[in-house]
Amino acid sequence: MNTLHTLSVLLIVAASLGHAASFAQAASENAPRSSVSVSQDESSEELQDDLSRSQSAILFNSKDETAWLNYYKAARYSAYTERSRDINSTKKKALEDILSLMESNIKGTWAWHVANYLHLEKRDEGGTHLREAQAIRPDDPDLLDDLLAMHEIQGNTTEAKKVARKMAQSGVVSASELEYNRNVLNSLEKNTLLLTNGFVDTYPLYILQIAKGLRS
Repeated sequence: MNTLHTLSVLLIVAASLGHAASFAQAASENAPRSSVSVSQDESSEELQDDLSRSQSAILFNSKDETAWLNYYKAARYSAYTERSRDINSTKKKALEDILSLMESNIKGTWAWHVANYLHLEKRDEGGTHLREAQAIRPDDPDLLDDLLAMHEIQGNTTEAKKVARKMAQSGVVSASELEYNRNVLNSLEKNTLLLTNGFVDTYPLYILQIAKGLRS
């Protein structure tokens, strides 16, 4: 796919997402590689900046898989609302167009697999993409929580323990988060059912129970 065609489709996608004006400005500038990962916790203004930087970086180098993934993430997260992660049909079509461009430029890369996994809402159908991404970058910390959850759900105890140990060594969970969750576990009576919601009150517990054998 040539640069002109990529630019045309990116402009259409940007218009669908409501960011055409900022993209037109960013596309005229030479941008450095977009290497910082995009987070769904960013504000709408930050996501707008991420979109502009990523789009400009893609035009500078259409094989920049980090820029492509950041572009997809920023577009996806900007489609969320404060109360819902449902994406309307117009923006969903725009995201599918981004994936189509990614397939033409960086198919089979780590970033391509991650974007497809996210696009499938992290459902079981995306498990193949998650495993392929992990095989390409086995020590990348960004996917460790998803891998751990997948192995736990599927009952793969041995693999879950390996991932939990990697998480413990990677530093994605802080010492204070581990200590807080250690206190949580130690405060529970035997056979208590504990409900959690979110990364900080779930995955440190997994690490303590699976990797360190505390209150298993």
